[in-house]
Parts: sequence; structure tokens; C-alpha cells
Amino acid sequence: MAPQKANHSRSSSVPSLPHPIAIKAEEKLRNLKTYIHGAEASFSTICTLLGALADLFDTLHLLLHLPSLQHLLSQPLHKPWVEVQLDCSLQLLDIESPVNDCLASVKSFVFDVQSALRRRGDNGHVNSRKKAQKEAVTCSKSLKKMEEGFAIAALVEKEGDLMMLDWFMREARETAVTVFHLLLNLIEIPARRKDRGKRILLVPKAMQWRRGGSAEGNGGVSKVVGLESMLNAAFECISGKDEGFGNLKRKAHEEVNQIGAGIEDLEIGLQCLFRRMIQNRVVLLNMLSF
Repeated sequence: MAPQKANHSRSSSVPSLPHPIAIKAEEKLRNLKTYIHGAEASFSTICTLLGALADLFDTLHLLLHLPSLQHLLSQPLHKPWVEVQLDCSLQLLDIESPVNDCLASVKSFVFDVQSALRRRGDNGHVNSRKKAQKEAVTCSKSLKKMEEGFAIAALVEKEGDLMMLDWFMREARETAVTVFHLLLNLIEIPARRKDRGKRILLVPKAMQWRRGGSAEGNGGVSKVVGLESMLNAAFECISGKDEGFGNLKRKAHEEVNQIGAGIEDLEIGLQCLFRRMIQNRVVLLNMLSF
């Protein structure tokens, strides 16, 4: 499912550059934000967001290749701006490792849940749950640190067409951070099933999505279907509540298989996104050699 198009009125906050690629980039960004606030978060939704985000970075790649902007950025006056963008791009790429580690730990947890379904008394999922929680917290802290680093980029002087490019780069980064937060929130694993009120929330308060409804103050923001609710049948089987209910066990295995496939799709989407980010970083590096 592709992100839905919003209305075509131009944002008053984006500096103007009458070029088709700039208009295309703005439209993709607007559609991506609209989709973020209008769909129920699931593995398929996050994969769609990752794909749309990769497409946005691909369009920014085209924007960076515009001769007028390349000439502008080759000037010594704008070297500090290019260096700051390089630093921001490196911070974005640095998040790849903790995100992948987090997904790998969740994958391991799901595998152990599957083992527990097959063999009663197998408690391997208890330790893998703790590891997954630890990796999620580490990844969340890395995202927060990255956001703090992005704040420095806003202090660099810019003017004219550089303001337009700076706006796009900043918006793309912020949207990427939002998608990463939503991905983490989707795969969060509460400490204990009975401690639902003390669950680990990985999305900042201003961005939180309420399960079963839209977030307050966010105007129709999407719902999240978390990992715990996806594994309801599996947890019931493991806890011994499935005695005599073969259908419940079949459902549990289906849940586990669907989550495993969903995580693999996320990994593919992330690989594609980070490749686009690397391409943009290479363009910026080349500008310093002009």
C-alpha cells in the first residue's frame, strides 16, 4: 500500500525553488507525513514507511545533483554547511547498528517463543526477552542522542536556495527519526505480561500512539499494534491456558510465523533505506573535493 496523497497546496514553511525535483521532493515528504498520521501501525505499515522514506532520500539525491546547487555548495562559503550535513548523515548511518541489533534480539526472542510452544518447560524466551528489552532501550537512547546532535545543524548560516535544501535535509532526517521510533514502538516487549502498566515506551511523549485509538493532540495519529498483542495466543499457550484447545495453538504458531516474516521485511526495508542514505553522503563528500 503506497502512501496516500495529500492536497497539493505548497507549505508556507518551505523556501521556494521553482524546480520540478524540489516540488516532487516536497510532495513526497508531505505524502509521507500524511501516511504516518493516517494508518494503523503494523509490520506492513512500517515497511511501507521505510520504502517511502527511501524514495524520499532518493529524490533528495537527485536534488543534490542539480548543477545550480552543486555550484552553490562548491563555494568555500558553504563548506561549513556541507560539513554539518555530513556529520548529520553519519549520525543517521550510525543508528543502523543498534536498530539491527534490536531487530536481531527480537527475532531471537520470537524464535525462543516458538521453541517454548513446541516444548513445554522451555524457558529460553525469558532470557531472550530481557536481552531484547535491553537492546531496545540502547537503541532508543541512540536515537535520542542523534536528535540532540541534529539540533546543532540548525545553527549553521544559510541563505537563498541553500535554505530550501537545508529545509528538505532537516525534514527528511526528522521524518526518519519518527519512523525509527515507530518501528521500535511496534516491536517493544514489556518486562512482564502482568505489568502492562509499567511497559517500556520507546516513543517520545509528544509522538506516542495510543493503542486502540488516536493520540491526544496529534489529530488522527495512527494506532499501534504491539508485539505483545500479536503474541496473545502464544503467551496463553506457554502459560498453559491452551489445554484441549488445538485451534489456539495453531493460531499461536501462525502469530509467531507472521512476526518472523514481518521482522525479515523490516530488515530488507532498512537495508534499502540505509543504502539511499549512503548514496547521499557520497554526494556530499564529493562536494568537498570540488
